Amino acid sequence: MRDKDLLKAEAKLGLEDPWYFSTEILGNGQDENFPRPEQECRPPLEFLTRTRPPELLPDDKWYDYYSAPRETAKTYNALVALTQEIVINPNVAILIMNEEKQQAATSLGLISSWLEREKVVQLYGTFKGKKGWEKEAITSVQRTKPRKDPTVACTGIENPIEGLHPDIILWDDLVGDLTANREGFRRAERRIKQCIPVLRTGGRGIYVCTRWGPDDPSATILKQWKDGVMWHAPGHRGFFGAYAVEGDEGFFPHAVEGEPMFGSILSRKKLETLQATMSFSLFSSQYLNEPKPEGGAYFDESDIPRFELYVRAGV
Repeated sequence: MRDKDLLKAEAKLGLEDPWYFSTEILGNGQDENFPRPEQECRPPLEFLTRTRPPELLPDDKWYDYYSAPRETAKTYNALVALTQEIVINPNVAILIMNEEKQQAATSLGLISSWLEREKVVQLYGTFKGKKGWEKEAITSVQRTKPRKDPTVACTGIENPIEGLHPDIILWDDLVGDLTANREGFRRAERRIKQCIPVLRTGGRGIYVCTRWGPDDPSATILKQWKDGVMWHAPGHRGFFGAYAVEGDEGFFPHAVEGEPMFGSILSRKKLETLQATMSFSLFSSQYLNEPKPEGGAYFDESDIPRFELYVRAGV
């Protein structure tokens, strides 16, 4: 095979296999800040890079939810998926929204650096032009159609989004340490709802997060997912915790019930240390992904049995 044919074959493989794209083309396999093994990263990467579900009509918008513990590369995997989408579809428009705009700008910066990598340029051509490559928005020179929206824009939860019409919105951790309260949860839910009309017809919304409490936005999303409304989520529970439970092997083949799911970064020893140094309610939210209060469990109105009381006349 000639060198040109080898490069063509590698470029094709990168677009077909998100793990190969991440490790061999973007170079994440050699990144000391990303020492995650394939078994922990391939499943979420394949979910986040999946194609449009066949049961949807062409004009239907679709929404994916991926939730896992802190430190498990949720955002990283989502950004790899977005970068691959840019390579596949040069006319795409993407909006990254975080709680703070600076957080979203950091994510945008990572995508920008990947698109400038020598291997990416060698296989897929140049994406960066002399103009339209800023800290808060980038526009690919490979576009074949004029669009008002940049290829990728970033924003914070409080920033205006009027005038934008992205094909993909990534909502990434819309709640933080200082806003993990009822007001912060409702603010994030409102923002998601406000973004839905902005998303172009047939577009995709992706929400990646870690839980913060029983009333956070995930609670509403998971209820809708269970009811078969709007959201798609992987696994039998719709989320994953630091320790595998029965059924997780359906998504993560390496999962063993009771064992750490993301052992490369969250070993049993580290999890035990974390649990000893934080409240159980915080640990259960951030690492088990199942928010619980100190010393007990949450229940709602549906858990309360109700009885009818009849009194005989004259008694």
